[in-house]
Amino acid sequence: ENQGGCFELFGLDVLLDEHLKPWLLEVNLSPSLVADAPLDRTIKSNLVSDCLNLVGVPVRSQPPGPVQHRPAPSEEVGPLSTLEARLQECSDRQLAMLRGLEKEMNRAHNFI
Repeated sequence: ENQGGCFELFGLDVLLDEHLKPWLLEVNLSPSLVADAPLDRTIKSNLVSDCLNLVGVPVRSQPPGPVQHRPAPSEEVGPLSTLEARLQECSDRQLAMLRGLEKEMNRAHNFI
């Protein structure tokens, strides 16, 4: 079983000429995951989902729809029982990976 859970994401800018021949313009070491348009959101949501699936964090595929209002913690109703139940189903390896992702998100200031 593969114990690795690391990856890097590169962004490639490619131009197609009139003969559909691809020309590599640049490689971005830290591509933006900001999604301003619906198509951009669809592409980048699937990209993030695929990356997480590749490193062993199963992500359910959902067609991206309109951005849902997330209630502030003061607006939440009831305990996080669903989340707690899901976390109890995780293996030690999955929990360790989630803790690492949380640490990375905090380090990256939740830019995603």
